[in-house]
Amino acid sequence: MKIIINPKYEYLREDILQIPEEFDKQPGEIIYEARNILRVVELKGIKVVIKSFHQPKFFNRIIYSFIRKSKALRSYLFSEKLLEYNIPAPTPIACIIQSRGGLLTNSYYINKYEEAETVRELMGGTVKGNEEILNDFTDFLIHTHYQGILHLDLSPGNILFKKGPNGKYKFLLIDVNRMKLDTYVGMKKASYNLRRLCTSSEISGYIARRYAQHKGWNIVKMEKLVQHDSDHFFKKFFFHRAATRSKAPHIRLIILRFRFFLFIRIHFLSVDSKLSATLYHKEASIYINYLKDYDFRKIFYASYITK
Repeated sequence: MKIIINPKYEYLREDILQIPEEFDKQPGEIIYEARNILRVVELKGIKVVIKSFHQPKFFNRIIYSFIRKSKALRSYLFSEKLLEYNIPAPTPIACIIQSRGGLLTNSYYINKYEEAETVRELMGGTVKGNEEILNDFTDFLIHTHYQGILHLDLSPGNILFKKGPNGKYKFLLIDVNRMKLDTYVGMKKASYNLRRLCTSSEISGYIARRYAQHKGWNIVKMEKLVQHDSDHFFKKFFFHRAATRSKAPHIRLIILRFRFFLFIRIHFLSVDSKLSATLYHKEASIYINYLKDYDFRKIFYASYITK
């Protein structure tokens, strides 16, 4: 077992050593449970988050043992690097890497708990009344990119915020095991990196305009690029989410029919043809009955609901 402990928290070593054995039995709130599990516990009066990473499949166990650093180790090292660059992130406390037969089995990342909330609601909201926090948030994104940092999973759930004592909003990056460092971030890279953030096109437009104004870029071009990249991402996400979350029988076949009808109508039929109208009504029926709840950015909403 390999353990790295932040020197400032060396006094927690005994508690940290017990984590692999005690994780499932430890008192504390589970705040996320899917492939990975996040549990909030107290160690000697310090509130921490323990992230237990899902054991990878055999091939990835080889990769993470001999070629790439494990996700737990990358989380620890990248968090240190962010703080070094003056980009807020929860304080890294330790990481634990277990192996058997020379291959990675289980791993854990421990960081200090932050009393904060995600930007998820903000990213799906409206600009009015949120100008101050959106300005601070955009400035945070600009600073992160200026430092050459690209969080490769920059989604609303991976950014926390809280109001600081100076009245300014403070943002923190979490789930940082996938990042690029020391890279130049131009307009295209910035836009592509922001694509996962906003389910509201109003919010993404506001962020794009402020970002471009600060950088001295063409505002219209930046906004158009951000909206295009965001729509493209959420369009793919829309179909994936519906296919994996809907309880409707044969949902994948239903989605295939919807996409087939849409493709034929858009690429091969004239707008005023009878068949085009027939296919449109079939698409609208599928969208309204099966898909609209997963269209978070409302990419198709105007086509099928407001007509």
